[in-house]
Amino acid sequence: MSKINFNEKIICDNTHGPVGISKLEQDIINTRTFQRLKKIKHLGLASLVFPGAEHSRFSHSIGVMHIMSRFIDKLKEVGCEHLTGDKSDEVKQKLRLAALLHDIGHYPLSHLGEKAFEWVAYTQDVTDVRSKEIVDNPPYGALIEAGRDHENKNASHEALGKLILTAKGSEIGKLLEDRYDPSEIARIFNTEDVENDFYIQLISSTLDCDRLDYMLRDSISTGTPYGQIDLEYIIQNILWNSNKGDKGLISFHRKAITAVEHFISSRYFFYNIIYHKTIMGFELMAKTLLFSMVKNKDFKKGDYGSIVHSLDDIKKKIKDDPNFLANFNDEYFWYYLELFEPKEFYPGDTILSKLRDNLLTRIPMRPIYSIRTAKTMQHSIGSEEYNFVTKQLIKNTGFLKLLADQRIDLKHIGVVENSIQFEKVGYMIDFEHIEKVMPQDRLKLVKIGQDDNMRELITINGSLMNILSQYQICLANVYALADKGSILEQNLIQGIHHVVDENCN
Repeated sequence: MSKINFNEKIICDNTHGPVGISKLEQDIINTRTFQRLKKIKHLGLASLVFPGAEHSRFSHSIGVMHIMSRFIDKLKEVGCEHLTGDKSDEVKQKLRLAALLHDIGHYPLSHLGEKAFEWVAYTQDVTDVRSKEIVDNPPYGALIEAGRDHENKNASHEALGKLILTAKGSEIGKLLEDRYDPSEIARIFNTEDVENDFYIQLISSTLDCDRLDYMLRDSISTGTPYGQIDLEYIIQNILWNSNKGDKGLISFHRKAITAVEHFISSRYFFYNIIYHKTIMGFELMAKTLLFSMVKNKDFKKGDYGSIVHSLDDIKKKIKDDPNFLANFNDEYFWYYLELFEPKEFYPGDTILSKLRDNLLTRIPMRPIYSIRTAKTMQHSIGSEEYNFVTKQLIKNTGFLKLLADQRIDLKHIGVVENSIQFEKVGYMIDFEHIEKVMPQDRLKLVKIGQDDNMRELITINGSLMNILSQYQICLANVYALADKGSILEQNLIQGIHHVVDENCN
C-alpha cells in the first residue's frame, strides 16, 4: 500500500502554525460543502460580546485534524499496534478525515442552530395530545420553552454530518468513496460502532483533539487567557496500553497530571466566559426566533424559496439542490431574519417583533437574576435557591404578582440553565464506585499510567480531579425583555431578589 503524503500542501494556521494536508484532504477542503464552514462562527453569537470571536468551524476543523495527526504520530512512536506496517498511513488518514469532518453537519449559528432544530424535531416527535398542545402553545411562552434543552440525537449536528457524507450525490462522499467508506468516517466522529476504542478517546473524550483545539483557538480569538494549555507536554506524555482488552487504550504519564488537570480546570474557567450572561441572552433571543421561523410553514419568503421547516426539508434540499448546503450557514439565519415579519404570522404577538428588532440592532435581553450552584452525589450547595429559580419561579404567586404590578406578561421572561462537568461524562461520578460508570462513558475518562498501573485520573488520591470530578457546576440566568437602565428593569431586579429571598430563607 503506497504511503500518503500528509504534507502535500501546507496551510498557515494562527493557532498551530504550519499544518500539512494530504491531496484527498485538500480536495475535500476545496468543496463548497466544506467551504461553507467558513461562514459558521465557532462560538455562535459570542462575537456580539467578544469582537474577536469571529473564527469559524472551518479553521477549527483543520486544527482538530492537525492535533489528531500529532496524537497518532505519538501513538505510533509509543507502540500502538494499530499503527504499524502498511496499514499505518491508512488508519492515520481515516482518523484525520474523521477529525476534519467532525463538524461538517453544523447548523447556522453552530450549537445555537442545532438546539433550535432539535427543538423543532422534539415538537414533531410528541404524540400525546395534551403534551402536544403544551409544546405547540407553551403555557408560559416561547422564551421559557427556548431556555430548555430539547435534545434529539436525530437532529444533532453529528447526525446531519452523517447525512451530508452519505447522501446520494454528496460531493464529499464521492471524494471519499474511492478509498474510504463515508459511513465509516461518520461512525467515527459519531462514536458509533467504531473499530477501536481509542478512536473514541481521540474524538470524543475529556481530553480529545476537539477540546484541545477549541480551548487554544477560542482563547486566542476571545482575548481571554484561560485556554493557554500545555499542548506540547500533553502530547509528549501520551502512553499506549496494549493489554487493556483486545483494542488498547490511551493514557498519560503520571508526570503529566499537572498539565492534564490544568487543561480540565482551564476548560471550566473558559466555559464561564462562553456562558457569559449577555451571550446567553442573545442566544435565547436567536433560538426563539429561529424556532419560530422554522416552525411556521407559512413563512415562504426569500430568493432561495422557503426556509427549511424540518429535517426532512433539509434532506430533500440536499438531494435536490446542489447549492443548498453551501448557503446553509450563519448568513442563512440573518437573511431570513431580515425578511421575517412576526406580525404576519403571529397576529397580536409583539414579543417576537421586539426580539427580532432588538437582535438586529444588538440590544440584549436584560439579566435580572443569576444563580450558581455546585451539585455532587451527596448534596447540592445552594440548591434550594437554584431549584426555586429554575423549577418554581415562573409559577410562584409572588413573582406573578410582581410581573402584574409592572404590567409585564410572563411571556417576556426567559430562564437559561447551563451546566459544566469536569469530565466528559454527562452525569455525576462517584469515583469510589468507578466500576458502575457505563463502559462507553468510562472510555472517555482521562487515564494515568500504563498497563497494570493504569488508573482513571479521578481515582488517584491527591489529584485535583479526584475532588472536582464529583461536582457539576450549574448556572442559571433569568432574563426580561426590558430596556437597559429602565425603571422596569430596576424594579424587576429588586423584586425578583425579594421573591427569591422570601421563598428560600
